[in-house]
Amino acid sequence: MTIRDIGLGIKTLLEWIGSFFQDWRDVLIWQTNWLDANILHVLMSLGLYCLIPVGTWGVITESLQHRRKLKDDEQYREKWELEQQLRVKEYKENRAKSIRVVIYLFLFIIVLFTSLILYDSWQRSHY
Repeated sequence: MTIRDIGLGIKTLLEWIGSFFQDWRDVLIWQTNWLDANILHVLMSLGLYCLIPVGTWGVITESLQHRRKLKDDEQYREKWELEQQLRVKEYKENRAKSIRVVIYLFLFIIVLFTSLILYDSWQRSHY
């Protein structure tokens, strides 16, 4: 087995995976008749059609329950407000660190390119 064989095998695998998901997408959005589709694609589509409403219902009920607790339960509200204040504080600290990293990276790039330009001009002047 050569490196070329491995590369061709990986390429073939990726093409197969791409066509598999493209065929599934066609079944999912009703571009392909379900009677003509692969049974696995049909089952995957049915599963997704069932998961979307269940997941949406779970998010909605959890959100409503959270709002009800905030409105009715004083201890829950205080704990939640404390957590929110901590999140905001951490966000501000992390944002400041991120800005510093971006500035340092920008300065590094400027110094790098400046040194490359100076080195190039120095080489041209000596030859």
